[in-house]
Amino acid sequence: MKYLASIEGALNSVEQDYILVPAIHNVDGLSRERVFCYELYHQTRKKLRTKKIIIHGELDKSGYPDFNNEKPDFVFHKPGSDAHNAVALEVKVEIELLNIQRDLDKLFRFVRNYHYMSAGLIIVGIDTEVIKRVLGSLFIAYREWPDSEKIFLLFLPRSGNCNNSVSLKHFVLS
Repeated sequence: MKYLASIEGALNSVEQDYILVPAIHNVDGLSRERVFCYELYHQTRKKLRTKKIIIHGELDKSGYPDFNNEKPDFVFHKPGSDAHNAVALEVKVEIELLNIQRDLDKLFRFVRNYHYMSAGLIIVGIDTEVIKRVLGSLFIAYREWPDSEKIFLLFLPRSGNCNNSVSLKHFVLS
């Protein structure tokens, strides 16, 4: 993925209070996708080293006839052109199987149908071993799909260190 280093750098720049938001009733913190995404957007804009591509959050594609009312959490693209659709990203703070499957299907559609160069699923605040145990068989099933090398998995555990991104094509349980 062309922008993987920028995305990983941005993920590693997100402070802990945006990964787990402290609350009166839960001082350890709660995962809040929207809070995390706002900070990730800010950090990604700081890391993105190009003016050719713009990052948009939850860009509403409902007015476009080719899109099925889908809006990923982030798109890296050149507005007004299909020639520079770079990356579509989905972020999850919970690992509910059907939601992850729905998002993976969406990411594949963005790569296949909407001509994005790559896509990524970011899972936040959950330990990598738990993700592999709960979602490993799903990821392995998608591994054989055409274009799976263009879909990346990025895990940002509670520790706040994303250092194990991998394409679906090369995902392994060990």
